[in-house]
Amino acid sequence: MENAGIGNDPENERPVISGSGPQNITLPNTAALTATARDDGRPKPRRQRNADEGSGQSQGLSVRWIQYRGPGPVSFSPAGASPSDKSVTSSITAIFKVPGVYVLRAVASDGLLEAFHDVTVTVK
Repeated sequence: MENAGIGNDPENERPVISGSGPQNITLPNTAALTATARDDGRPKPRRQRNADEGSGQSQGLSVRWIQYRGPGPVSFSPAGASPSDKSVTSSITAIFKVPGVYVLRAVASDGLLEAFHDVTVTVK
C-alpha cells in the first residue's frame, strides 16, 4: 500500500503491531490483552501544549483499543498507552456484560499512518 496524502513523508513506514491471540472467557471474567507496536520514528513526534500545566506533551507512536464487532458494549481499562517514539506496549483489561463473539482491535498510530491487530474473544 502506498503512503499517500497531504503532508505525508514518503519515507514514513506504517507502524508494525502484534499482540494477544484469541481468547475464550466465561462471564463475569475479563480478558487481559496486550499489543506491542514498533515504528520507524517518522514523522518526528511533535509536542502538544498542555493548557492546564503549560508544558508540552509528546505525540508519537500510540496504541488504543476499540471494539470492532460484538453484540454488547465493551469497556477497556486503561484506555490506551502513553505515546512513545519507536516502541509502545499497551496492556489492558476488556470488560464484557453480554455473551457472544467479539472482535477487539488494537490500533497503532504514528500520527499519519495506522496499523491494526484484531483479537477475537468468545464470551460465554
